Amino acid sequence: MGVLFATFKHRPADTTGSYKYFYDFTSISSKRGMKSKTNSLQIEWSNKFSKYSGNNPSVFEGLREEDDIFVYSNWGSITEATDISFTGNVKEWSFKESGGKKIINITCTDRTYDMLNKIYLGGGFDVIDGTNASEGIIKIVNWVSSLEGRTGKIDTSNVQTTPTGGTAFDNVDLHLHNKNAYEWVSELSVDPYTRYDVGGKSDRTYIFWINSSNELYWIYPSQTSSGTLNLSNLQVEEVSLKKTVYDVVNMIIFNAGKDPSGKGIEWYYYDVTSKQPDLRVKVQSMVDIARDLQKAQEDKAAFTSGYPSSYPFTTTWEEVVANDAAYLGTVGIANEDGTGFRGACVRKAKARAKGITQQSGNLRWKGNIRIRGTNSYSPGDLLTVTYNSAGLLNKKLRVQSVQQQIRKDGWSTTTELEEDEKAIKW
Repeated sequence: MGVLFATFKHRPADTTGSYKYFYDFTSISSKRGMKSKTNSLQIEWSNKFSKYSGNNPSVFEGLREEDDIFVYSNWGSITEATDISFTGNVKEWSFKESGGKKIINITCTDRTYDMLNKIYLGGGFDVIDGTNASEGIIKIVNWVSSLEGRTGKIDTSNVQTTPTGGTAFDNVDLHLHNKNAYEWVSELSVDPYTRYDVGGKSDRTYIFWINSSNELYWIYPSQTSSGTLNLSNLQVEEVSLKKTVYDVVNMIIFNAGKDPSGKGIEWYYYDVTSKQPDLRVKVQSMVDIARDLQKAQEDKAAFTSGYPSSYPFTTTWEEVVANDAAYLGTVGIANEDGTGFRGACVRKAKARAKGITQQSGNLRWKGNIRIRGTNSYSPGDLLTVTYNSAGLLNKKLRVQSVQQQIRKDGWSTTTELEEDEKAIKW
């Protein structure tokens, strides 16, 4: 069985102080997830006899925001290189006293905080600039994670730079304003931004997450299993799995904003890969698309009343237009991708809509499994799962998030799993 060993260590943000290890915690709770949206850490422990009070500040060397916290756990002796479950930065802490008990709570986040809370102000990407999706992601993430000029920034060395199925990603045209890094990376993870070798289309949305060591992964979701999970062979505490239909969306009706003439750009996207027989529609506002695209054009050259001041004009999406009508463009049944400004907005909106439907376009297995504590599973892992009680045999499910609950009397791991989207047949 093994004996549970768990600890966390503290290091001042300026890295000039030494590490200090703490074992007398009450509980440690952490969650790491896909898309870098849910990563957080809560530490609670007893402050008996005011051991960690202001009367003894040397214990924490003056705990400060952004100090580093590292959590380790194992059923046996700890090896820091392999038994780390979370690397975080202190965001807030509190001291409570109730019924004679004194408790300290620390809240930490990892570098996903940068992805979610810092606006990228480095400009957009034009096709003519020669920047592709992976290069753009590296640039954006490096930019936001270096704003404080401190160590511990997001490591981008695991961003996939060569497309699966091709030799080089195509250059992209993307302009977002007042968007955080998470929104940029999400946008760059779907078609048409993941195209390669001049127009080759990826059959799946790229996935991304930040691991326990603050390393960003942005990869094609390979269907090669990275491990097995046979629930009959594990100490299972709780299982909740279902093949769900309730959150299926296979059609998006979108409003991409207003064109230079003041008319709305409304169109739709239907996920042709959806196996759901019923039409499940969602209306989605995307008015920022037209606004951001127009600003990108006006940053490029002189404009008058919403149109280029002189022609011919080469747009950022590499379309040469000869007059106002050509710049405005059209969208219709005969040409659903459209032309000109309106067409460019529709294509960008479809890319965003595709990202929505691919996450919810079909009935898929999903659920949670709580087992005896382990560091074996990470967000992004594709596991071959067997659960005879549910008729689940060698089904490939991807780890969406991992929650760790560590107490002195035990350690449990809750893994959220979900079946991948279906591959698109172009």
